[in-house]
Amino acid sequence: MRKILILLLLTFSLSYASTYLDKFENKIKNISSIRGKFLQINTIEGFDQPQTFIGELYATKPDRLKIVYKDPYRQIILVEGRKSTVYTPEEKQAVISDLSEDFIIVKIFKILMENRSLKEIFSLDEEKNTDEGILISLVPKNEKGIKKVDLIIKKDLKIYKIKIYGEDSTVELQFPDIEYLDKKLDLRLDLPEDVEIIRQ
Repeated sequence: MRKILILLLLTFSLSYASTYLDKFENKIKNISSIRGKFLQINTIEGFDQPQTFIGELYATKPDRLKIVYKDPYRQIILVEGRKSTVYTPEEKQAVISDLSEDFIIVKIFKILMENRSLKEIFSLDEEKNTDEGILISLVPKNEKGIKKVDLIIKKDLKIYKIKIYGEDSTVELQFPDIEYLDKKLDLRLDLPEDVEIIRQ
């Protein structure tokens, strides 16, 4: 009888054990904003050299996100709720449209900023410690063209890397110095008067 009771208690404890993903999401729930520089590496099957981009990411609750690409070209993406604006200074053009469901990076950060769980769109595949940090592997439930997303966080639960595996490509974002902030950020995009605005 004692063995059965211990087994039941052990099973109960394991079923309610907190995962690293749970701890990470609880950490995000207790902050107001995220900001940090990133290095983006796009690897496409059939191409010898990966594409690299340098930029900055800002996210603030409840539903605003700003991505500023600085190199090799400048482009600014502002997400406000369900609307997105993509501004390319070199072309003097801004495209305003409904937020695309295909932009998985934006979707991930939007879910986090809305205090929702990534388990809405992902199943937790595995968690393990690596040399880079804690690896959280996520498998999409319904995302077309995406096989897996690896999220690597540090011991302090800060995002270090996000890697998205597609059918024939990968997109990796590295965040060397991401910050979690207790204050909200004023995220806006002031377009020059000579910019052509395209609404889709």
